[in-house]
Amino acid sequence: MLHTSNDDHTDGWVVLYAALSVSLFVFAVIRHFGIV
Repeated sequence: MLHTSNDDHTDGWVVLYAALSVSLFVFAVIRHFGIV
């Protein structure tokens, strides 16, 4: 996991963006395999 301690203000946005990216990727994979 990438973590930068030099700027605490942007760190929250990086984590949020990463979480959204992972969620969209998982959703796409699930849809691709027809689980949902």
